[in-house]
Amino acid sequence: MSVIRQLNIRDAVPVAAPQAQPGPLKVGVLVDLALTTDAGGHVKCWQRLAEAAAGYGDRLDLTVHFNGPQSRCIELSPSVRYVLLPPVFSTARVIRHVPDHTDLAPWHPRLAQRLSGYDVIHTTDAFFCYARTAARFARRHGVPIVSSIHTNTPEYARITAARLLERALGRGMMYRVANDGLALPNRVSGLLERRLVRHLENVTFAMGSYGGGPDTQYAARHSGVSLRRGLDRALFSPARRDRAWFEARFGLPRDHLILMYAGKLNTGKNVPLLALVVRQAREAGVATHLFCAGAGSEREALEAALGDAVTCPGPLPQTELARAYASADLFLFPSMIDES
Repeated sequence: MSVIRQLNIRDAVPVAAPQAQPGPLKVGVLVDLALTTDAGGHVKCWQRLAEAAAGYGDRLDLTVHFNGPQSRCIELSPSVRYVLLPPVFSTARVIRHVPDHTDLAPWHPRLAQRLSGYDVIHTTDAFFCYARTAARFARRHGVPIVSSIHTNTPEYARITAARLLERALGRGMMYRVANDGLALPNRVSGLLERRLVRHLENVTFAMGSYGGGPDTQYAARHSGVSLRRGLDRALFSPARRDRAWFEARFGLPRDHLILMYAGKLNTGKNVPLLALVVRQAREAGVATHLFCAGAGSEREALEAALGDAVTCPGPLPQTELARAYASADLFLFPSMIDES
């Protein structure tokens, strides 16, 4: 008998269909601040992280949400984009002199519509509209939330509120009643602290910073992963040091120790301490000069206190800022509210 016989369908062995490769993880990051050219480190950190994520399109689909005057999508790559949405109730409606404007509304319906497309939602604060919308959405739909905190917002708010009261009321009796008697700045800080506690109780995981260990109060929520700073090491490199360019570009004195600060020039960042440091150094016989890259309400006070011993050129583009960092002698960072 022939060893070859006709194949029969009943002899077929079932073969499992090949499993489809999982698609890239879809992540929505919520930054409740405006995307502008002079934005601070919180915004710039996520810009740098988004730029880096563009090289991982096979594994990550990233959308970073910012505030903006109108709805807009900015494509960085096929897998990375910025989405700008107008705030529902901006702080700009009620307060002029704040370091950064954000959204005070409890719910953002247009943002909520977009959250349904993400596998993971990442909040970068615990206090304002984007984070509160995400928390409510996640509870309803079971979407995991990861949280990272860039700024000690309760303390920042306390300092800012005290400064706003002083600006509005002076230092007289009404200020003392509002600040000391009613303790309004402490009340604002306490409100935000309670929001932080509630937010961290509801997130899936919290990411730490490189500024220190996780708060023991929230240790159970800590993922064991620290959020990187978004530093472009090719741009911000000591190899870019060019003292001759630095002195010529900004009119800096030669043969001086150049102290540099970069960031917002406001009380919340503890900027008034810079004037004290420079004065004491000069009184001790050290030829020092302060260079401040940034803008803010304390600029005039710095210039009045230090005169020609300070140079404040305003915000700088990243390329010039990197060269300035490399060319200065000592970096000063007096802020006590930055977490990362």
